[in-house]
Amino acid sequence: MTVETTLQDMFDEFPDLFSTRADCLSHLFCTIGDGYEWVHGQLVECGTYGEADENDYLNPPTKRACQSDENIARRRREDKELHDLKRENDIEDGLPDIGPYDPDKHHWYHLSKHSHIMNLPDDIRDDWREAANECLKMMAEDGIDVTMLKGRMMA
Repeated sequence: MTVETTLQDMFDEFPDLFSTRADCLSHLFCTIGDGYEWVHGQLVECGTYGEADENDYLNPPTKRACQSDENIARRRREDKELHDLKRENDIEDGLPDIGPYDPDKHHWYHLSKHSHIMNLPDDIRDDWREAANECLKMMAEDGIDVTMLKGRMMA
């Protein structure tokens, strides 16, 4: 399945979990045990979420995946409410102030040696290579040190 088809499926099936490309890319490339595996150079859903279908590898590319504006706005409101509540509780408990909510900064899943982005296959498809590079670029823009991953960025 193409990257864009995979992302659109994530937006459509789980709008409460995935409201931005960064949400999807973090889940696909950074989260361990996410229900995806590298097969024929692409991440495919497997395990408890269903078996990969050989036809999934042949699907033509779709337009750039996107989430509805309504879902994005709802998710940001919910994220801000949770952030503000956590901030208030932390201050009451004498913990450091985490600062105001920043809707433009994504909270990335902690990388491990088991993250898919750390284990790109030799036969990775071009669209998946571009998505991995997009993920690394977004992480760097959000202040995450990706220098140890520079060798994984491919042309």
